[in-house]
Amino acid sequence: MLSARVGAAGLGALRHRPSGTEVIAVPGGRFVMGYTADDALAVWLAIPMPGDDDDDDIEAGELDHELRRARPAHLVTLRPFLLARRATTQDSLFAAAGLPKKQGVAAAVSALGWRFASEAEWEWMAREGGAVRFVGLPPNAHPLRPTLAPPAREPNGWGFEGS
Repeated sequence: MLSARVGAAGLGALRHRPSGTEVIAVPGGRFVMGYTADDALAVWLAIPMPGDDDDDDIEAGELDHELRRARPAHLVTLRPFLLARRATTQDSLFAAAGLPKKQGVAAAVSALGWRFASEAEWEWMAREGGAVRFVGLPPNAHPLRPTLAPPAREPNGWGFEGS
């Protein structure tokens, strides 16, 4: 049974008893994963490049490599899944699992009956099921010079909180 509703979308959330971790019931669906040509252009325009008046310069070759890694965009279908609402510390993870740290994070996750989220699940969550573009802009928004905001510290529309 779901104990609460979270986020603007009102997704169901529940508390995992052994760990106290709040998890959100994420709906499944289909979306285009990776960068579309428009996303790649928006990122390219938003990143400070050498010579700009910004201290956070990035090498053009490094950016090009990362953009190519995120392509080609492709259709992904996901089943519903549970995902922790907030980042879990290693200390709380090992305490809940009742394992010493030397056993490793994978063993602790497995002992709790959990698994790591897939890349597709993380992107689906970050995009709020397609409600926002990967670069943090609503669909069909094509500003001439978008900006990339740091990771959110407040919950997104689905109730997930940044680390």
